[in-house]
Amino acid sequence: MTDAFNSSWDSDKINEGQWEETAQGIDEYIEVGNSLWALIDIKDVSIPDGIAFLDGIVRLDSEIFYKENKARLRLFSLASGICEMRPNIYNDFEAFKSIKTKKIAIPDKEIPKNQIVVKDAKYDLVAKDQDHLVLLKQLEHESLMDYTKNTSAEIIIWDGSLPITFSGLDNKLVFGFIKSHRKYFVSPKNLELLYEIRAFQRTPIIHYTSQDQKNFYYTWYTTLNNDITGLVRIETLANMDIEKTSSLANAICVILRKFASSPLYEQRAPQNLAPISALESYLRAYLGYYFFDAPMFA
Repeated sequence: MTDAFNSSWDSDKINEGQWEETAQGIDEYIEVGNSLWALIDIKDVSIPDGIAFLDGIVRLDSEIFYKENKARLRLFSLASGICEMRPNIYNDFEAFKSIKTKKIAIPDKEIPKNQIVVKDAKYDLVAKDQDHLVLLKQLEHESLMDYTKNTSAEIIIWDGSLPITFSGLDNKLVFGFIKSHRKYFVSPKNLELLYEIRAFQRTPIIHYTSQDQKNFYYTWYTTLNNDITGLVRIETLANMDIEKTSSLANAICVILRKFASSPLYEQRAPQNLAPISALESYLRAYLGYYFFDAPMFA
């Protein structure tokens, strides 16, 4: 998804009006204890061979009016999948795994129908004013669960925040990759430190709870270029000890820099990672073109 905040940054300063303090409980000192909260330099780390990137896209196909119920409907095509990075398969169709698609129709009032058919395409009618992005996250989760049944890749980078507590993932490690920064997950006194971040640095790991206080996460900030204009936040479930998380945080920071996109090819560079950009292009092509025609209800 386009990051309206980061894509407009043209200096190493952010308009502070873009920041909002999170209401979730945070612990900034879980990694550093009583030491000074300072940026951490990332040294040489070992990078696993198998790394996967998960993302999804939404296409608005049309908006139509249903005369019988006097309802308006938005028709969406959704797609999700995995781009797997292994030696000798980069930029190869074999890299794309666990592709899932779904077509939905979202009415502005309840309609006693199950489907709408447009140009032989069947759209499932969902609840009134359903959030299509929530449905996309659900589809991405289906891709994730399907992929983890048939892969040995240890690290999966999910474009966006993690929506739920995962189960059945065995030893797979899933990391949310967040590009927009409407909320900050550090205290105001430490926020200034983000303005000083440089290449191959990260913040200490922060422990935070979900808004319902049921899920627990680790998160940290790093940059994909040389200053705050490449700032991203990484998060993962807090289901491992902090020493292992520290090592993984360093590895993830290096991995993401290796796959940062180039401004020559990607308007959302460097934050829109090259494998994710390739996956988005593949999913758009996979959905194909859309041609409008008169609808039929079932």
